[in-house]
Amino acid sequence: MTDGLDIIFTDIHGVNQIAAYSGPDYSRHKCKLRVLDSFGTDAEFNYKHYKEEIPGGRSVWGNLDLQLPQLMTLYLKKHFSEVHATLGGTKENRQQYVPEYVIDHGIVNITTLINLLESSKVFVGLGQPFEGPAALEALANGCFFLNPKHVPPLDRTNANFWAGKPLSRKITSQNPYAEVFVGKPFVQTVDINNLTEVEEALQEIINTKEEPHLPYEFTHVGMLERVNAYVENQNFCKPTKLAAFE
Repeated sequence: MTDGLDIIFTDIHGVNQIAAYSGPDYSRHKCKLRVLDSFGTDAEFNYKHYKEEIPGGRSVWGNLDLQLPQLMTLYLKKHFSEVHATLGGTKENRQQYVPEYVIDHGIVNITTLINLLESSKVFVGLGQPFEGPAALEALANGCFFLNPKHVPPLDRTNANFWAGKPLSRKITSQNPYAEVFVGKPFVQTVDINNLTEVEEALQEIINTKEEPHLPYEFTHVGMLERVNAYVENQNFCKPTKLAAFE
């Protein structure tokens, strides 16, 4: 008898809730899980009985004991031009911390944001949020991306944000994916504390004749193709030769 569920898309909180409330039935649902895992989970964190020591210790977000493919992971200067921002927080804080030359639009809706991106030349990262979609949205709407480099790279042993995450990779910049898979001239990865490096990157952007672009895999069609490939081709409920030895 089937339970009527083919695939369950959820996040790590959802996995824990499903496990807690489904009791012994969890084993029937486990192979159907597809976990939207923002930063990724390394194999040693996923396997709850991993016995080797892990730098920084284990993670409360790990120990899921899923097959790894079930974990679906997401990686200015004033004198050049006008500087625009969309900042939240109180008016008092903005007045205190935001330079007068910054044109602050406050919190805006998506239509206004896209219009701002389409009328801009460079989207400037400030180091956070890590691996967010903003850089790709900016590229898709005609901006170049100034991507802050992390020196030294951040990981779970030297940065509080990553300390509890179930992965050991090094975060080399605000958006490592854009850094590696898009790269120059569209993405300029620089040490934002090195003003000479920042100015040289901005000058290169200003002088380039290239038009910014969005990687195909992040277009609407590319995303739908990827989701379709996962849904049609992944089956973690089917026994494998490896499962017989576990």
